[in-house]
Order: sequence, then C-alpha cells, then structure tokens
Amino acid sequence: ASFYIDPRLQPTDGRVSMVNLRRLTAARRMRVRIAQADPGIRDVVLRVYAPEFVPEHKLAAAWNRLSLEQRRQLARGNVYDVDLLTEAERRALVRRRWAGVGPIGVAGQHYRIRKLYTFREIMGKELAPPVPPFGLFVSPERHGVIPIPDPGGRVRLAFDAVDDASVPAGKLMLHWRDPGGRVERRILRPWTDARQRMVLQLQPGTLEVVSNRAGAVRAYLQQSDGGWYEITPHYPYLAIYLTGEEPVHFAVHHVSDHPTVMRFDLRRIWLQGTPSACSSVSYRLLARDGRTVRRGRMAAPVKPSRFDIMTGRWTDSRVSDPVRHYLWLPAEVDEVVFESACPIAINGYDRPDGYLWTTHVPEDYDAAKLLDLQHRMPGWFSVRPLNLKTLLLHNRIPLIQVQIHPRPDEEIQALMQGQYHWQEYQPEGHPAARWLLVPRESPLPPRTRSLPGFYLHLPRDREIQVRMEAEREVLRPNLIFTRTTARPGKLTLWLDGQRYASMEVAGRIGELPLPPLRRGVHQLRLESDAQTSCFINHVNAMDDVYVKRLVYPLRRAPVDFVVDKQPWERNKVISARLFMPAGRMREVRVHVRVRGVQRPYLRDLRGWTFSDRLFVVAPPKSMAKAPVLGKAGMFMDVGQSFFIPLRADLPAGRYRIEMWIEGRDEGYVALTNVLPGRYEERRIVEEAAFENAVEY
Repeated sequence: ASFYIDPRLQPTDGRVSMVNLRRLTAARRMRVRIAQADPGIRDVVLRVYAPEFVPEHKLAAAWNRLSLEQRRQLARGNVYDVDLLTEAERRALVRRRWAGVGPIGVAGQHYRIRKLYTFREIMGKELAPPVPPFGLFVSPERHGVIPIPDPGGRVRLAFDAVDDASVPAGKLMLHWRDPGGRVERRILRPWTDARQRMVLQLQPGTLEVVSNRAGAVRAYLQQSDGGWYEITPHYPYLAIYLTGEEPVHFAVHHVSDHPTVMRFDLRRIWLQGTPSACSSVSYRLLARDGRTVRRGRMAAPVKPSRFDIMTGRWTDSRVSDPVRHYLWLPAEVDEVVFESACPIAINGYDRPDGYLWTTHVPEDYDAAKLLDLQHRMPGWFSVRPLNLKTLLLHNRIPLIQVQIHPRPDEEIQALMQGQYHWQEYQPEGHPAARWLLVPRESPLPPRTRSLPGFYLHLPRDREIQVRMEAEREVLRPNLIFTRTTARPGKLTLWLDGQRYASMEVAGRIGELPLPPLRRGVHQLRLESDAQTSCFINHVNAMDDVYVKRLVYPLRRAPVDFVVDKQPWERNKVISARLFMPAGRMREVRVHVRVRGVQRPYLRDLRGWTFSDRLFVVAPPKSMAKAPVLGKAGMFMDVGQSFFIPLRADLPAGRYRIEMWIEGRDEGYVALTNVLPGRYEERRIVEEAAFENAVEY
C-alpha cells in the first residue's frame, strides 16, 4: 500500500517500463514529459533506475546486509530456498542491482519532489500453518498400514489428532492381518481426546488403521528387556508424471536388439473442483524413424486410493492405486508416448532381457522388510521420461507417498470359510517320492475333506476329548507311529472308555489302519512306552497337528512339473515348499524355469511372468523336525515356502516348470495351488457298512 501525506492526493498503482539504451551510444541525457493525460490526473511522478555492478570484494558484505525479506525477493526465481543457496549463487544474486538516478538541476526550480510512503517490509513473526504431529498420517480418506515385525508382541500405539475440533467423537478401527492375509482381527476403539494411547498384543503381520478424524499414529514394539523401540513406518515418496497439458515420452532401451518388456503404472488423478477424471490414456509406439507402429488405450483405476496420498501443492487432490500394464516390445520400437485430455499419472519401468529375477525367502515376503529399500535388489528399474525438463517446467511431476497394501477382503473371507480349490502337482517320470509328517502352520481352520491328511499327536497315558469328522457318517482313521528304538513294543488305544485297538509294533516308523467308527466327539487315551509317539487322523483340531505330505526329491538334475492354466485362471500362483535335511544352517539356491512361454508383441498385457527365477532359501526358524515315513532315522526341517506366479500374460494352456538346486545339496519339494473362491469339483464317496463301525 502506498500513500501521500496530502490527503487530497491518491496515488495509483505503478507501471514499470524498460528502456534499452545499448544501441544509443551517443546518448548522454534522458528527458521525460507528459504527452497526454486524463482530466482526473493531477500529476505524474517518476523514478529512474540504472543497473549497477557491485565490486567483487563487496559481494559477501552486500548479501549479509540484506534483510530476510530482501533475500527471499532476490531468490524467488531459484528452485531452492535462501538457506540452501551456495556461496556462488548468493554472489550472483547481489552482483547486479538497480540503483536510483536523480534528476539534473535544483529541486523546486527544475523539478519537484513528492514523498511517496509505501509499506514494504513488516518485520514481524511470520504466521505459518500449525505443524502436524509426527507419525503416520491417517484420515477418513487415508488408511495407515503399520507392519508388525517378527516375532510380534506387545505393541503400543499413540494417536494425536491434527484438529481437535474436527470431529467431536472419533472412532478407531484397527484391522490386523497375518503375513499371508489368511487370518484377520478387528479392534474398534473410541477416540474421545486429542491424544489416545493403547497397548495391544499382536502377532507378526500388518495393522491397518482406519480413523474418522485426521491424526498421526506412532507404533512401538516392546523388546525382551522391557524397552520400547519405534516401528512407525517411513514410507517412500514416488515422483509421478502427469499427462494432460503435455504428453509423456518414454525411451525403450534394447540390449543387443533383443525384445524388451516395459511396465507402466497408471494412476488416476482427481483434482480439486473437478467432478470426474479420465478413465483411460492413449499410447503410441514409435519406431526409430518416428513412424507409429501401433496405437492403443490403457484403462485407469476407477476409485481413489485408501492408502496413497498426494503431497506438496497437490494435497487437495486424490490419487488412485496403480494399475499395471505391460508391453512386450520388439527391437523396432524406440519410444512410447502417452496422451490424455486430463491428468493421468504414468510411471515407466523396464528390465533387461535375460536378467535373472532373484527372491530371498522368506525376507522378500515380509511386509516389514519390504521397506528396507537400501538393501533390496530392485526387480524393475525406473525409466525417466524423455521430456523430463518440460514436465518440470509445467509442474507436472508431483510427489505421492505410497504404502504397502493388504490383500483384498473377498479373498481372505473365501479362505477363512474354506472356499478354495487345492491342487497338488506330481513331477514327470518315476521319482522316489516320500511321505513327510510336517507340523501344521496354517492358521486357517481345517476343512472336513482335508482331515484324512491331518494327524493329531496323541499324548501318552492321558485321556483327551477329540472331534472326529468326515464327509460321511462312518470314518476309517489311520495311526502313524514313530519310535526311537527298533525293538518291538505294544500300543493300546482306548475309545470312550473301552479298548479300541491293541497291537504289537516293530521298527522305527509305521502306519496302521484302525477299525471304522462313527464321526462325532470321542474320548481317546493312548497307552505306550516312552520311546513311541503316535498320530491319528480325522481329528478336527488346531494345535499339535501334523500334515502328511507327499514330497519329491530335488537335486542338481532338473525335476519337471506339468501345470495346466485354465481359461478362468487369470493369475495362477504355484506354491512350492522346500524341505531340507534337519539341522541345515546355510542358504540353498533353487532355480525355477517355466517352459512353453509365448507372448504376443505390442499388446497391452495385464501381467508379466518371469520364466527364469532364482530363489535363495534360508533355513526355517523353527527347529522342529519332520520324520520321513518309510525311512527310519531320517528327518527333514519344517520347510520354507516360495511362490511361482503365472500371470495374465500367459494364455490358458500347458506349461512345464523345471526346478533344480545349485551344488550338491539334496532335499524334497512339494508343489501345490490354492485358489480362493468356489469351484466345480467331482467327489467319489465310498460308504462303510454301519454294522462294522464301532458303537458304544
């Protein structure tokens, strides 16, 4: 604001004009007069400035004499703040300045002076928005995810509201999931004060925090010595490249003219005040001569993300979860161009042809260790756009904060309800398969049809109550025994107070069929010597249960498994479990190769399968042993699971999976497949005669 002391005069806003005098080398004076003025204008004031160069020895002092506001005005065109400027940048800012030039003559005779008063620098405390509390930000639009590291324990949560008056009475929904996403636990707590504290007993997994008021959450895990250390995640920031005003160009890098796979993550952007956003983006594949090889469109997500948020000046906008598209590009394609009418976020990644995908088991499946970006080997390599500078100038590269996403709820519910299809694969040829009795680790309740393969460990000389179940009225249980001695022994099994079975056993391992009995609740008691352990199947229990698994030898020579991918299986995930001799203390390197992979070029693919993979499998933490049935004195560890995905890029058909171990290590492997949901299946039931069943 500017004003004169004389209240009858009111100054208008000023105008700045630049006069270039470089070509007027003979000019010595400049005369200014009014050529034309409106009737309401009383007079015109003028101030002339000329460029002045500060001597080199005064540059440091010139910067120090400036106020903070003057420094900010000089540095407003710089990317960095005044506190981050280098010494050379500071000298460059003060080296040239504009100095006032007074008129020639005597004041009052040749010119008049008017004093114009202007509010320029008000040195007061700058009003800044309040600093939000430290921690993981949560709000009604953004859920927070906290990984709970192994081995879990007492977790202390601290919540601090951003705005105390935003919601008078808040609610906190805590949703815990196990690492496999198969077991969940929901905790509902009120949030009445600005600060909320609670302590929970949690197992390893992920904790999703849902709140109806904005706030920050911090998490602490209690250590064995009683102390607490913070486990609040520090999620990374990702630069995204927006289409709309400018197209986004990505170069395709080929290795020796081999085909290259590129992955593009698409995110939909909802700007403030915009009712809708683009649902797709168009792309063009360009050859080296600029010719368009192919055109197409890629679909964008339809819902905003519950976990990822925009940052900086884009905090009022919403971003979706990414949708991944893949392009298998031959050597003729040199560039990919994306265009859309409104903002769509594009991130490009590539992977050199023949680069082996390495997975460390189980570290790479741990959500808490996925955040350790410094020690993780990247699977995909980020590609910067060719027009990166143009996107920077147009402010088309915002930052978003990304989180680890839990599995979809519908898959968890299907697994919890026992609605899944389970399939076991056998290798080609005639390998020497073995049966293992492995401790069951799954937190899912057992299905009735699976109980013939689940064995309960029977305590010795103690009566227990069990529920025997089967899909038919009469069941035929089996008894497996393991002994530490080869001398003959005697087993007696009592059922509901009466002798059920009595037999003489010899050898270290054996399996015996038991008489038929009706399903239901029974009382069991085992009488045996101290050298014998017994297991019985068809018992619906969760603790002290073992699984009888058929496994196949895995050595240096490849083992072939044939896998059929059906048309309805968009993404088929094969689960492999490796069993090594008990007592192993070092890693094992397992190679997996998928044969029969054929993909179309230049097409938008919704998945990508790596045909060559390396799994570095660490020994399991559990020291439990799994006896090898039919092999006296041989024990394996409890095994480590790893996964072989067959993505949507592979059409329905038959594929061959080759597996082998590096070096001279030998073990056993089992391949299975679990698909959540209901599937058509065929059952063959053999009903036993009731008169042969044991009744009491």
